[in-house]
Amino acid sequence: MGCNCCVCGTKLGLRKIMIKNMDYLCFDCVKKAGFNPMTWMGGLITSKDEIEGYIAAGGKTMNQKNTFLNRKSAYDELKITHSVGNIFCVDETSHRWFVQDQFGLHKMPIHSFDEVMSYELLEDGDTITKGGLGRAIVGGATFGALGAMVGAATGKRTSKTNCTSMRIRVSLKSMDAPIEYINLLQMKVSKNSAAYKKAFEQAQEIISLLQIMTQQSESTASVTTTNAADEIMKYKKLLDAGAITEEEFSAKKKQLLSE
Repeated sequence: MGCNCCVCGTKLGLRKIMIKNMDYLCFDCVKKAGFNPMTWMGGLITSKDEIEGYIAAGGKTMNQKNTFLNRKSAYDELKITHSVGNIFCVDETSHRWFVQDQFGLHKMPIHSFDEVMSYELLEDGDTITKGGLGRAIVGGATFGALGAMVGAATGKRTSKTNCTSMRIRVSLKSMDAPIEYINLLQMKVSKNSAAYKKAFEQAQEIISLLQIMTQQSESTASVTTTNAADEIMKYKKLLDAGAITEEEFSAKKKQLLSE
């Protein structure tokens, strides 16, 4: 079933990009908005209204370009310790990560490990595996002899021979951008193809890194809670000994629990 560009109305074929709210853009409108349609990865977090605003302004505004330059220096400060397909980049030292296109031309915002709440591997919109804070990974997707995904969540789909989309949805602790997508496959390929196998192997590695991030966040939170409890007990002993007042104890307890 065909569709039209949500901005100019042109009938679309293969040369189209999905944006926020499942609208589509033609390559010409993407270019007019100031983006390269072959490398742009911000479509799913960009709305039709934003695109129309960019086009009306003659492409990305100077303020947006200045913002990009400021962001570039932040990326330069990172020391990438893990990189999956040059798409998912992790700085284990500073506990930060970001997503970019495979050529490194378009970068998504930098996030800290503790911003990750949950994640899902999606194939053609179906959940293959998922995990997150306080969860074990569900689905257990692995490769079979023919390269098909096998797992608890794939039973009804193992008969499919092709895949048109594979991406990871990451839920973040952010009111401004609560969801970020990591696109691994955006074209129709056979499940027996090298492209499919490569995309899924990258997905497995990224899921593993996201799992480590959430586990580290949980460990940090647990240690913080334990330390706070220990400190409260110390001040309780001082209270019982008459060394501090009830008001002083209550104030210190409130401070420790809020840290």
